Amino acid sequence: MNTLPALLEVLSPYSVLFAMWGALLFHWVFPLSFQTFPLHFWPVLAKEFSDKVNHSQDTQKQQMLSGTLALSLFGFTCAVLLVAIKQLVWIAWVFDFLLLWMALGWKPMTQITLHVEQALIDENKLEARTLLFSVLNRETSTLSSIGIAKAACETLLLGYARNLIGVLFWYGIAGGIAALLYTLLVQLTRTWSPHIQKYAFFGLSASRLFNVLDFIPSRLFALLIACGQRSRSTAHAIYEQAFIEKRNGGAWLFASCGMKYQIALGGPVIYGNRKINRPRLGGHIRPSPLHLALLNQKLLQKARFWILIQSALMYLVHG
Repeated sequence: MNTLPALLEVLSPYSVLFAMWGALLFHWVFPLSFQTFPLHFWPVLAKEFSDKVNHSQDTQKQQMLSGTLALSLFGFTCAVLLVAIKQLVWIAWVFDFLLLWMALGWKPMTQITLHVEQALIDENKLEARTLLFSVLNRETSTLSSIGIAKAACETLLLGYARNLIGVLFWYGIAGGIAALLYTLLVQLTRTWSPHIQKYAFFGLSASRLFNVLDFIPSRLFALLIACGQRSRSTAHAIYEQAFIEKRNGGAWLFASCGMKYQIALGGPVIYGNRKINRPRLGGHIRPSPLHLALLNQKLLQKARFWILIQSALMYLVHG
């Protein structure tokens, strides 16, 4: 009769590992799509709320203040709610498992980019543009085949970095609540992107907070990508190219991944009617569907290394 409690007591030091591996397995087999509640409800609520408090006639300072207060309200409310719920659950690691499963989002992103790859192979640019538009804020209707492939490569890379690596990093630091709050912040940053004219000042606070939380995991992942062949030239590219935008972890990722696999990333993009001039990063080969398939394979290998390394560190810390 005391077998189960005794077993749980023996395994309890490793419960954080069980929760992580269980969430990864469930996400692999049963990934939650972007349309799943509450993941779909969150950006919709954020957009509706911003429509009420963000006004174009307000000054820049007023818009920034409104954005800061909105971010504080959303973040504080969710944090308090999640902490309160955790006090009521019987098995804490099951709660962490559920939160981490909800926070992970790299598999749906991977599936979308692979559909883009197939659409490019079939020379169906309209479908490829439509698929990209569903996950990007920027304009995709005028993209050429090369532009579509480049955007898909960047989306895939950021999908791994922000929907897997960043989530696991913050799970390792502070558990399932931190992982889910990180994911919700990623969605807020995308919904209130300062690149969109309407949120140019309103979304600055969310974007800056995300840059702070993403600072370490994105750069560590960029360095992990750099390991192996061409490590010296890739590290040099990170130093020379990524330092153009020191606060942007995406620049590290683009420089590292682009130079590693000789793919040209970055460059100008269009958000609505605004043209954003990003630096050109990485290699000199124009991306193609073949590069998209190669990149997915290589990033999956790097992600596995990350998971193994993090598992070993968590085992040492909690064991």
